[in-house]
Amino acid sequence: MGWRAKFVFLLMVYVAGFLTAFYFMTPTQEGYSFSFKNNIKFNEAFQPNQFAQSVNVGLSKCADMSKTIAEHASVIIKQQLNERRKTRDSKHES
Repeated sequence: MGWRAKFVFLLMVYVAGFLTAFYFMTPTQEGYSFSFKNNIKFNEAFQPNQFAQSVNVGLSKCADMSKTIAEHASVIIKQQLNERRKTRDSKHES
């Protein structure tokens, strides 16, 4: 991944974080959108332990899936390399 792709990715993450903070900080009118101010405290609604657990589960699923995809990709690449070597060797023999 080049520096431009990294820059765009970091810019997207930055903007997403900024917009999330902006969403939680803006005042809301009654009945128009969700607000933590009325009935629920932020700490009670957020529940960091459950969030950390779900992030951990999600990351482990992502890591397992990426390992599986990497193994599958390596098998395909090896097959293609072997096919190219066979065709190259057959061309040189004739």
